[in-house]
Amino acid sequence: MAGESELERALTKRAKGDAEAVCLKTSYDSIKAYLVKNYYPWVQANCPYFTDHGEAHIASVMHSASELVKDQLVVKRGRANLSPIDIYLI
Repeated sequence: MAGESELERALTKRAKGDAEAVCLKTSYDSIKAYLVKNYYPWVQANCPYFTDHGEAHIASVMHSASELVKDQLVVKRGRANLSPIDIYLI
């Protein structure tokens, strides 16, 4: 995908000091790698009637989701509006 989204960067940053975020980031990376390797190519090859659901589309969706919550990703005075699990679920 075309670089990490703000959501991905936020989860990566939180994983540097939060055990829950480390677990979630590891899970996210594993799921993402599986989708990139197995699912996106399969959908593109076997479902030509679908709209684009390849890597570029998913990167675009991640970017759009990041834009919707970008103000909530900022940690102010040691507090964040979105927890690591919130970021992971989005």
